[in-house]
Amino acid sequence: MSKDLSKQTVVVLAVLTILISLLGTFTVLREVGSLDLRAEIRDEPSQAGELRIGVRGEPQTSSSAGHVSLEVEEVNNNNGLDQ
Repeated sequence: MSKDLSKQTVVVLAVLTILISLLGTFTVLREVGSLDLRAEIRDEPSQAGELRIGVRGEPQTSSSAGHVSLEVEEVNNNNGLDQ
């Protein structure tokens, strides 16, 4: 037969879950707050754009590896108006 968990074990697990959740929320909010985000809103559609990425602090080397890919597609948005 399986033994039920004691009430004390359930309470400890619930408290640990809440603490880990709060720590994760605090970490995410702190990291998002440190980002330098700027947005420019225009009323007219644009055919071109510009993206700038700035790195704060001194560059650091790391022994980890990663892969980044970027795919740019041409979009035809004239909806037949230029015919």
